Amino acid sequence: PFSALDAITRIRLQDLAARLLAGRTVLLVTHDPLEALRLGRSIHVMKGRPATLGPALRPSGSSPRSVANPEILRLQGNLLNQLAEAAQ
Repeated sequence: PFSALDAITRIRLQDLAARLLAGRTVLLVTHDPLEALRLGRSIHVMKGRPATLGPALRPSGSSPRSVANPEILRLQGNLLNQLAEAAQ
């Protein structure tokens, strides 16, 4: 839902969505690893045909997480590697 926005507006709207949706169950499908890690509690990579869910990545802390959080940056690398493997 945030893909057509500039980077700063995207982060602001992600922060707003996190506040407005706090305490609710939401399924967010995104191609943006950083967005998933900032907002998600449990992140899965879909792969294969038929599609299956890979193991969950569970970042610590509550959303929205900072884009400068070292754990989020490390997990972003891990998630990008998983996506690259799933694309093969």
